[in-house]
Amino acid sequence: MITGSHNWTAAAETVNDENTLVIHDATVANLFYQEWYARHNDPTGIAETTTTDNMRVWPVPANNWIKVMPVSEGTALITVHDATGREVRRTEANGTITLPTGDLPSGLYTVTSLQSGARSQRLITIAR
Repeated sequence: MITGSHNWTAAAETVNDENTLVIHDATVANLFYQEWYARHNDPTGIAETTTTDNMRVWPVPANNWIKVMPVSEGTALITVHDATGREVRRTEANGTITLPTGDLPSGLYTVTSLQSGARSQRLITIAR
């Protein structure tokens, strides 16, 4: 497991006073992962579990855009909410669409597709 304040940027490498800790212990790595997973799912309450629907969202993490492929053919209402639940994007789509995200701050977002009464959601990260 690798942890510490180092954030893998040029400034972290050359300017900042960062630390990197490498721990060679499977038990500690598992405990760290469990805590990270719990904190990662806290903001939106959506667990990253295996889904039975076919909705796809990529790339994750995103930067300037995301592609959303709804579950099936037909019109889907696609919404994006930030971690506070505020809607930041809304559009209708027939098939795969590209949504701009370059104006959104880094953080966790929920992408929702509502199609024929069925709702699919994915948790994504926007990172700069």
